[in-house]
Amino acid sequence: MRKRKRILLHSTIVLSCFLSLAASKQLANASYSHSQSQPKSPIPSFKKEKVLKRMTVRVTAYYGPLRGQKRYALGSFKKDVRMNGAGKITRSGTAPGIGTVASDWKVLPRGTKFRIPGCPVALGAASPKQASNLIFEVQDTGGAVKGRHVDIFAGFGDYGLETAAKINNGKSHYQIEITELAKCKNR
Repeated sequence: MRKRKRILLHSTIVLSCFLSLAASKQLANASYSHSQSQPKSPIPSFKKEKVLKRMTVRVTAYYGPLRGQKRYALGSFKKDVRMNGAGKITRSGTAPGIGTVASDWKVLPRGTKFRIPGCPVALGAASPKQASNLIFEVQDTGGAVKGRHVDIFAGFGDYGLETAAKINNGKSHYQIEITELAKCKNR
């Protein structure tokens, strides 16, 4: 009986290793590889910085769809890419990550940094941080992002979709605290 239990345990371990290896190969073969899409720097943390300006803005969120997700906001990978973008590169040429924001560059120019003190959502799959404790930086634009509207990048795949839905279905207007206002360049 003990021998059967050991064999069963050993078989289970081997099977779980095989399945995790197969899942990692499948993820590596995806056209939007998770490792390529992750930002190179850690999540920007909250520092006690001087507030230059306060402004009330509409806050929404977008995410980077991945092939093979459990579900999509619009029902398919192609439709979600059309709505959110591919999640590979921002207008400023950087890879999107937690802390990346799309805005109307006439209102908040590229490179502007700010906090959203009242935002209760946690961002970041590996080690989530409250959005109210992050410094966001404007690096992207969007077709529907006009005027006093910021669109926060919420992550990739199913986690990004879930987080974006929480932000989009919650309170829509927040007062932001601008800590660094970039000069209007690169429109």
